[in-house]
Amino acid sequence: MSLFCLNFNQENQESNQESQESNQESQETNQEINQKMNLNSTQKAIIAMIRDNEKVTQNVMSVQLGLSSSTIKKNVNILRENGIIFRKGSTKAGKWIVNI
Repeated sequence: MSLFCLNFNQENQESNQESQESNQESQETNQEINQKMNLNSTQKAIIAMIRDNEKVTQNVMSVQLGLSSSTIKKNVNILRENGIIFRKGSTKAGKWIVNI
């Protein structure tokens, strides 16, 4: 095997190891955030939906999660009050930002 192939394989292995370590750190950080903030399953689902689509509406959240609009509104307000999410821009043209 050539020296180039050996170096390339070693770089790939190091890159894969760094990616695995980064993923593990992210998972640990998410677990710590969840424990510190005591997020319920609805709040976690709302955050996941916002990460998937920053322009998602509360009505869409309600339909997709099968929860009442008042339940979504209450949980969104809790997330906003704790600085976990916020709205940037106007009501119609704005987007959600996850702050964790």
